[in-house]
Amino acid sequence: MTCVCQRQIVKTATVPAEPVRLAESLLRWFPGATLSSASEAGFSGFVLHRALTTAGITNLVVNPASVAVAANDRVKTDRRDAKKLAIDLADGRLRGISIPTEAEELARLLPRPRAQIVEHRAPQGDRILRCPGEHRQQVVFVQTTEQSFLSQTYVARGFLP
Repeated sequence: MTCVCQRQIVKTATVPAEPVRLAESLLRWFPGATLSSASEAGFSGFVLHRALTTAGITNLVVNPASVAVAANDRVKTDRRDAKKLAIDLADGRLRGISIPTEAEELARLLPRPRAQIVEHRAPQGDRILRCPGEHRQQVVFVQTTEQSFLSQTYVARGFLP
């Protein structure tokens, strides 16, 4: 995390990945200040954005690919990213993305894993088809909703030649 005031870095810190604690820390470090922040959209969704805005901190979520980097900065690190975001935010060079509601974000969770499963299903079926005949007879169709089975691929015996 990097804090900038009038293009000068006034604080850098490594903070735990707990959005509520980050918001509390920022309010404690800069009491009475009008705070603006920027964060990259990422794997954890928009939890950080919601925690900061709930605490009264203006937050801008940006697409990580849209943040300009120097040609010699080939290694991406959190420290470099934080500094770049803070300076670009202070200069007004960042453009935010649309923030989905919590319901919209939850609705996105199911299609992504399903797409990954569908993508991997065909190669697994082809692999089974290349097995010698005696091994193919051992493949059975399993239908379940148990979480432990959802990460594995099963092919119905009736679909094999």
